[in-house]
Amino acid sequence: MSYYPYHVAVARNVAQALVPAAGCSIEVFTSGTADHKDLFQDVAGQIALANPLTADVDGEVDFFLLPGRIRVVAQIDPAHEEVWEDVVPDADAIAGGAILGFKTNEVVVPITGASVTVPGFLLQDTQGYAVIARVLATVTGTGVTALNVGVAGTGMGNAFTKNGMGITVGTTTGPKDIAINSPFQLSASGDVDVVVSVVGGTATGGTLKLTYFYLDFVTP
Repeated sequence: MSYYPYHVAVARNVAQALVPAAGCSIEVFTSGTADHKDLFQDVAGQIALANPLTADVDGEVDFFLLPGRIRVVAQIDPAHEEVWEDVVPDADAIAGGAILGFKTNEVVVPITGASVTVPGFLLQDTQGYAVIARVLATVTGTGVTALNVGVAGTGMGNAFTKNGMGITVGTTTGPKDIAINSPFQLSASGDVDVVVSVVGGTATGGTLKLTYFYLDFVTP
């Protein structure tokens, strides 16, 4: 069985701009467990790498590992981590062919001001099935009653649901809202930003977790 190459690129949101998360910690686990996957520098699996890894100045790491379901945890900073699931295919079986994988993209969003843009949350070359929003830390601010999540320029985000509705959640911890719809497709024209709008006032704190469930298409 061959070892499969895997590439991770992580960015952080700084003043509404996406910049490489240089030096962030990246851990790789066997999905559904707390067990670290064995990572290697070479395709033969002879040169072992540490796990977790440290991203380079471009926020990237490369390694080889055996096929199977994995969970990747990127610790962007002490208060912000990104987590996603993936399926590492059998390199012998696909022999350079196309790959189709069901994945998630998760991001924790600090909420301040009247709105927050989440750059590139909906990924290009994917087919989306659901977006979930959950309040992790109570959103504070005078008059604030709710959060709206959608795609800029499309009302509440018709990239989420066929009827043009996006997501609305309250301000206290625990509540969540799920936008489940007929699959929406995102082309190769680029990733799509998502906007979190504060309803009723200006936020002074709080966090929201967004999760995007999608199929990822990798061409041969």
